Amino acid sequence: MNRSKSTEASRSLAWVKDGTARVAQHASRLAPAEFAVPTRLPGWSRAHLLAHLARNAEALTNLTLWARTGVEIPMYKDAGQRDRDIQQSAGQAPPLLLADFSETAAVLEASVSAMDATAWAAEVRTARGRAIPASEIPWLRAREVWIHLVDLDAGFEMEDLPADFVDALLDDVGSHFTGRKSFPTLRIEPTDRQRAWQIGDSRSATVVTAPAATALGWLIGRREPQALTAPSDLPSLPSWL
Repeated sequence: MNRSKSTEASRSLAWVKDGTARVAQHASRLAPAEFAVPTRLPGWSRAHLLAHLARNAEALTNLTLWARTGVEIPMYKDAGQRDRDIQQSAGQAPPLLLADFSETAAVLEASVSAMDATAWAAEVRTARGRAIPASEIPWLRAREVWIHLVDLDAGFEMEDLPADFVDALLDDVGSHFTGRKSFPTLRIEPTDRQRAWQIGDSRSATVVTAPAATALGWLIGRREPQALTAPSDLPSLPSWL
């Protein structure tokens, strides 16, 4: 793995460690009955969301094993396995669900720690079939733990995200949307940053201003457009992921 990829992976691993601890901290404060409370994701309770994070850790561990051994191990066995496993795991008693989250996160951390330069450079595929270098696995997990911590609706908001993580995710989201015909041309000018994010052709962009985390929240469907400022009505956005 080259130096820039190594730096990116190390930064993402730090975010994963911090985000995992934050999820455990906020979830452990919940009373048993609060695990059944709906999250900000339609159709998912807090138990479903924590179950998803546990199963995601296992799925990403599969990718690290694929990268380390060269034997193809997909994230999920089939298209329906993810949903079936989340539904089953969500039925666990809260103490078992919390332990499941922590234990699967620890297994992923140990497997990542065993990666060498060859493994980091190996090509694997996400559940959507996208080919990626294994060095992106920590970033995929960092996105999961931090964004779903917001979705948990347990006292942590977009504006509480680490500033450098917000910037990295704005880079990622901008890259993801740029070039998509269904996505409007935007220029995100955060009120708390010295830089802007361009999505599409700058000559016809709608300028959007707000704190960086709030603008990010709108782009990924976690904030309403009323939280932002623009010279005209803001366009509707397609789903991020």
